[in-house]
Amino acid sequence: MKKKTVIVICVAAAIIILSVIIGLCIKHSANDAVGENTDSANTADVSVSQSDREDSDDANGSASDTSDKDNDGSESASESESETIPRVTTEPDITIEPPLHTEVQSNPAPDGYYSDSLFIGDSRTVGLRDYSDIKAVFFASSGMSVYNVRKTNLNISGVGDTNLDGLLSQRSFKKIFVMLGINELGYPDMNKTVEKYKELVDMLREAQPDAYIIVQANLHVTAEISSTHAYFTNSNIDALNSKISEFADNKKVFFIDPNPLFDDESGNLSDAYTYGDDDYHPAGKYYKVWGDWIYSALNF
Repeated sequence: MKKKTVIVICVAAAIIILSVIIGLCIKHSANDAVGENTDSANTADVSVSQSDREDSDDANGSASDTSDKDNDGSESASESESETIPRVTTEPDITIEPPLHTEVQSNPAPDGYYSDSLFIGDSRTVGLRDYSDIKAVFFASSGMSVYNVRKTNLNISGVGDTNLDGLLSQRSFKKIFVMLGINELGYPDMNKTVEKYKELVDMLREAQPDAYIIVQANLHVTAEISSTHAYFTNSNIDALNSKISEFADNKKVFFIDPNPLFDDESGNLSDAYTYGDDDYHPAGKYYKVWGDWIYSALNF
């Protein structure tokens, strides 16, 4: 009897000990699994953090790489080129008011008058494209200048992606309008800008010998900008306009000045003809007035 009792007790003790050992093993395995998961999560966090830093570095690098280098080998643009004037402002009001100077004639062009025309220019010319009734080919973009006009590629309807030289080789024009210069006011040598402008006009004459070249004066800025900005001043604009007006021979090259349409009595771009805090462009509804005036200003 005693022998059976001892055996039962031993078996029970063995079962208890085995149960404890199994329990400890299960607990240890669970802890290991939790630890592995935690490490994986930490590793993922580090990986994401590193990826974010790399993306940020790439973005910063890309931004640095987009700096303007189109100053034709003279001073770097970042040192000498003015910031470009703001993009033309979208202005939904279509009410047309007469220009301040009522003696300025403005008549709509007949249908098809601009079908043989090319307009080259910066954001003011973009405004003519978007808001006037002119139906022509436009080679224009915000920030365009005499330094980058021949290096710029634009998508032209019916032609595709092309630079100016490529466009001129594929299409013939009877009238070529050019309005450039205000974005170049920050360059240290205005004579250099005028020289580049003359090179552009000469190139246009050579590429399209049957075309009339019409150089438009640069529009003034408001009195607030003119009196406070380092180089976007109306005295600088007038000086540049005076120099480029000398290109005109009134046979093949002409100079027209749209400033009387929008100037106040002091010769500044009138606040009444701008929109919001845009001190550089006429409001959208006034580009039609300008477009109609161009036809009136020409004798052909």
